[in-house]
Amino acid sequence: MFVIMEIKLVTYNIDGLPEQLDLRQLPWVLRPLARLYRLVNGTYIVRVNDNDGVAGKIAEMSRRLAELKPDIIAVQEDFNYHRELLSGLTGYGCGSHTGGITFRNVRWSPYPRCKADGLGLLVRQDMVMMDDERIVPWRKSHGYFTHANDRLTQKGFRRYTVTVGDCVEIDVYVVHMDADFYHPILRPDVNKDVAARRAQLQQLTEYIIARYDEGNDRPAIIMGDTNCNYGYEWDKELIEYYLRLPLHVHRSLQVAEGEGKYNVGSVDRLFVVNNYCSRYWLRIKSSLPDKSFKGLSDHLPLVGEIEIGQRFKDLKD
Repeated sequence: MFVIMEIKLVTYNIDGLPEQLDLRQLPWVLRPLARLYRLVNGTYIVRVNDNDGVAGKIAEMSRRLAELKPDIIAVQEDFNYHRELLSGLTGYGCGSHTGGITFRNVRWSPYPRCKADGLGLLVRQDMVMMDDERIVPWRKSHGYFTHANDRLTQKGFRRYTVTVGDCVEIDVYVVHMDADFYHPILRPDVNKDVAARRAQLQQLTEYIIARYDEGNDRPAIIMGDTNCNYGYEWDKELIEYYLRLPLHVHRSLQVAEGEGKYNVGSVDRLFVVNNYCSRYWLRIKSSLPDKSFKGLSDHLPLVGEIEIGQRFKDLKD
């Protein structure tokens, strides 16, 4: 096998939740709830994000991301500050944006859920072309007004096909899985959250296998916020379970190790899937969280370098 190029990737949960919501923007049928809230709390304003100055911080993230010069950027929780995210990333193209978290962006039936998924992909246009975007919600999630409120937004994954250089096609999956972690008093039982994450990994795997069964032979990159912390035994088992999932005898899966085994304490992950029927292969060369971004979000960007290679028998082509 022969390395033909390297690409730099970043996956980053930018914590783009709005700082606050105004209950006076609720539909008229729900205004009594707004008045009740004001009666109890003395205000119509609901605090959503404790990360003060989100707009300015995301503009700073954008500037710093541009300095890293990544070829591909995957983002999660890109909700209300999409314009700020793009402000410093000149020369990058992006996929669709499903909007921010507002009462005007809610699907009310069969239960209220914001239509925004917060996922996105940005690519350096002089190096990477992006096509074939698909948004796939999770079939199973847990927590509405509790357990990290996962069902209040349309969490799931997005799939893209990118062309790197002139000819190397890769499927890219951007994921955001169910949150919530163990706390001895507030959250002593996280079994349903762990079960939701397991079901989501299974759904993602089934989707990838179905794509391969349809004749797609492209290697794949999976990256994003898995909410699986290797410091917890149940999440450690979950990641190892995923690595054992059958992706087919002709495929292999590699997880980025980063700082310590699987980035202990981190929930952001980078995987690659190789298909031995493809003429190209991927290998994770390095993967580290960038600590210089500390304080801008409740996550650090995970910066990875991936080698793209071509099999010797295909070089003559």
